[in-house]
Amino acid sequence: MRDNPEKLQEYVAKHVQLAKTLHSTHISDGSFTNIKEVLHQRVPALKEWCSAEELQLLDSLIDCMPDKDTIIHNDLHPGNIMIQNGELLLIDMPEVTTGPTMYDLVGIFRDMISAPRSTPEVIEKSVGMPADMIVRAGQMFFSMYTGITDPAELEGLFKKLGLVYALNVCLTVAHDPDKAARYAPAVMEKLLRGVIIPNEQALRAILASM
Repeated sequence: MRDNPEKLQEYVAKHVQLAKTLHSTHISDGSFTNIKEVLHQRVPALKEWCSAEELQLLDSLIDCMPDKDTIIHNDLHPGNIMIQNGELLLIDMPEVTTGPTMYDLVGIFRDMISAPRSTPEVIEKSVGMPADMIVRAGQMFFSMYTGITDPAELEGLFKKLGLVYALNVCLTVAHDPDKAARYAPAVMEKLLRGVIIPNEQALRAILASM
């Protein structure tokens, strides 16, 4: 994408096709963990910064997600897709689970829409592309994946994904113990109490529809 910007649309179409292939793959034999199980395991790590009621709220929000056996990558940005002999290959697989495909879309929203706008220097290093190109590719991806062509409707989708992303940040902030004490208090205040709790019912509806 970076080296052949004139082929950006072609490469995004390949990205979309790979995502749809992945999201049409079902694994029901228990060989992969489920995303709900992973997220529930992360809630107790937040007890230092959350009340018992807030922890219960987080668990109940996770329970709103439907049980799905679809494969999701959890980090499906272009930097984790290689091309070998014309075939797309996924890398960086430690967080592959099963669950609602929308949860994968939340990760793509994080890396290709939200992060390039808020922390461009960080995501440029991770994805390997200029931030403005990442956003263009991200907008193309969601339009192709969903069939949404109206910019206002697309922004509406991004708002929904942003709410689930806020929940995801809260649930993952303590995943790295070395960073938890530094970031968790601000994340709980800004996202849990400032975004999730005021929009609880809307978030429950979004999670239930995933």
